[in-house]
Amino acid sequence: MNLQDYKNVWIFAQVQRGKVSPTAYELLTAGRKLADDLHEKLCAVVLGHNVKNVAQDLIAHGADCVYVCDSPVLENYLDDTYARVLADMVAQYKPNKFLIPATNMGRSLSAKTAVFVGTGYYTPHALPLAAT
Repeated sequence: MNLQDYKNVWIFAQVQRGKVSPTAYELLTAGRKLADDLHEKLCAVVLGHNVKNVAQDLIAHGADCVYVCDSPVLENYLDDTYARVLADMVAQYKPNKFLIPATNMGRSLSAKTAVFVGTGYYTPHALPLAAT
């Protein structure tokens, strides 16, 4: 593996009922700073069915490019299916960083995708255990 092949900051734009989740806009804001600091592009990733229409919205909110995987197979969220698609995309396009929201879907998706890619993942918003 050549780490110099890995470029650009990606965010996962979760889509619910045909609309971009507010977490995607938060990730675009955080991702923009990171991408600018690294002198790389900020890319959004969208999975689902009938989701092509959200690409322009994500660009209007700061994404330099949007990868859309639109298929009837992705109409309903399934951990393994979504994670395998993301893992294939990561293998093909090699993002440097990949931000996924800390939603229920995002937590599950990030863990499974990390397993399929063979990498670790970091959850910055994990709550510390309470002392007793």
